[in-house]
Amino acid sequence: MPAYSKPESKPAPLFFAECSYGRLGREFQATDRDTNSRVEIVRQIRSGAIDPVKILLVDEQAGTVTDVTQELLTEAAEQAREVPELEDLRQRRVDLARDRRRDYLKDEGVFGW
Repeated sequence: MPAYSKPESKPAPLFFAECSYGRLGREFQATDRDTNSRVEIVRQIRSGAIDPVKILLVDEQAGTVTDVTQELLTEAAEQAREVPELEDLRQRRVDLARDRRRDYLKDEGVFGW
């Protein structure tokens, strides 16, 4: 009986999107490694889920980091904008209401005003 071994997996390129949150500053958007792909980043830009300032492509195999911001923004602009699903809109509303309640419960009021 021959021994079987798992084939070596090729590391897929990773995309990191840095987003600006105004006065709160900038941070890299958290993405799941399993769904981190060019198609997913473009989909998130089109749907409005992210508004990236910079997008970096990290190729672990080649050991390179490339700025692909303009390329992906252009690709997203060429396609029609996706309309958010009803469930996504409902979740955004719930999150907004939760954040608003939390801000009003702070001693300083909303955003320290």
